Amino acid sequence: MTLKDVLDGTRLEAYLRGKVTDSGRGRQTVFTGFSIDTRTLKRGEIFFALKGPSFDGNDFIPEAFQKGAAAAVCSLEWFRKEGDSLADRLLIPSGDTLASLQELSSFHRRKFKLPLVAVTGTNGKTTTKEMIAACLGQKGKVLKTEGNLNNHIGVPLTLLGLSLEHSTAVLELGMSRRGEIRRLAEIARPSVGVITNVGAAHLRDAGSVDEIVKGKSELGEYVESGGTLVLNADFPQLVKENEKWNLRKITFSLDRPSQFRLKRFTQKGAGYEIEVEDGAAYYVPLLGKGNISNSLAALAVSKLMGISDAEFARAIASMKPMPGRMELEEVGGIRIINDSYNANPVSVSLALETIREIEVRGKKVALLGDMLELGEASGSLHKEIGERAAFLDELYAIGEFSLHIREGAEAKGMPSSRIKTVETREEALNLLKPALASGDLLLIKGSRGMKLEEVFKGLKANRMVNKAKVAK
Repeated sequence: MTLKDVLDGTRLEAYLRGKVTDSGRGRQTVFTGFSIDTRTLKRGEIFFALKGPSFDGNDFIPEAFQKGAAAAVCSLEWFRKEGDSLADRLLIPSGDTLASLQELSSFHRRKFKLPLVAVTGTNGKTTTKEMIAACLGQKGKVLKTEGNLNNHIGVPLTLLGLSLEHSTAVLELGMSRRGEIRRLAEIARPSVGVITNVGAAHLRDAGSVDEIVKGKSELGEYVESGGTLVLNADFPQLVKENEKWNLRKITFSLDRPSQFRLKRFTQKGAGYEIEVEDGAAYYVPLLGKGNISNSLAALAVSKLMGISDAEFARAIASMKPMPGRMELEEVGGIRIINDSYNANPVSVSLALETIREIEVRGKKVALLGDMLELGEASGSLHKEIGERAAFLDELYAIGEFSLHIREGAEAKGMPSSRIKTVETREEALNLLKPALASGDLLLIKGSRGMKLEEVFKGLKANRMVNKAKVAK
């Protein structure tokens, strides 16, 4: 990819509001891509020196050039102090390097008229994005968000990967407070917006569920004119908040009136056979009722984009669990659902509902860790989770709010002898090892910061591991 491929030959600094210095050689520089990390930078890429709470990307500019960077976008302050030391390099000083990255990506996105789907929501963003991308991928090459690049840095970097090879794009948009979705949507300019659901998450920053509803609904402000919003009708407040946008609305639901409403589902192995009221029928090879809802969102988008029922069913049947997201494995006869990637009240409740419905020969057990970033509501929300977990045969709670989980479970009648509170992952692992037996089902669930995947790995290391082989 050259500069011409990216910006139609227009000089880069016009969109970065900076001044280019290249020792007066006046030669065309070839760019191969963009980078914000010298550890992964490839020769020929433009390095953006971003600042974070504990790092300054400007400090890595010399290293970026040593690794073959074609140019570096640096801060004005750094350029004035250090620019002369790299006078033979292509430097682009900017008053705000992050804003420059976002501006460049926004300009680049506007060159393409292809359909772009933006997905946000409290839960299910990543899985829904993957489902939609798999479906649309049957019609052509799809640009999609990779990993956790769903924020003010990741979305611009993803958009800069758009090329003429792509027929569609599917982006994931994350938020922790009001205004963030608006900015990401402004950059991405989606033609279709999807809001999977809303619930209590990031309350420390967002403040309330009402603020989260409003924050997620900012997506509609920058959906292109004539575009579509796909909304979860199981959250009436969400539907009402989005009435203000002059856009086509398509709704989906597990049990409310909507265009794509679940008719029935049957658990089969590590997934569900699903029927929708419009006549669609398919198999989702993923556990968790949340994934039924996610599939309905993907179905709505697929229908909108001209994907047939047969094509949709084929794509959804090929889905595999994302690491740490309702990932089922059999460990020495014990079935473990590793859902340790993250947690909030909605996702924990859905995970508990899932294991309540699964038939087992032995015990139903859960290791529940703290749900982080819930602010002042943390205690009461953890107590509510304990109440929902009271049906379990055994409950293990770990973290600062483990006593609140215990309190909730006991309030719903769970004997205290069946509840264990622990302080460390090592303690949890040592208690679980002898307590579990063949035929048991264990759920591991907690926020990212709890790192409960280490308990899962410890259990795997302790026994012979076989991937769960479930007939579809």
